Amino acid sequence: MNSPRSNVCPECSSDALSRAHREGRKERLLSLFFFYPYRCRKCDHRFLRFRSPGGSPPRSGGTASTPKKRRRELLLYGLGILLFLALLSFILRERNEPSDGN
Repeated sequence: MNSPRSNVCPECSSDALSRAHREGRKERLLSLFFFYPYRCRKCDHRFLRFRSPGGSPPRSGGTASTPKKRRRELLLYGLGILLFLALLSFILRERNEPSDGN
């Protein structure tokens, strides 16, 4: 059984792909989880594709993507800590709070 190749267009099966700019909140949110927009240069089809964090080396230099990666990691870790603290406060709050008149 052949596995689907990740470097081809799902519409025309061309390998002439390029990264596209993110558009809108949905694509920016998905890029936090390493889903990025791509566009086929042959049929102009636009689609999202998972790209592993250490998957491919940067095209030029490599210094431009390092601050973005750090910022994304800090954002994800910060969000995780906030969610953990919210869950912890929900669990630890008093269940039998006094009522105001009863």
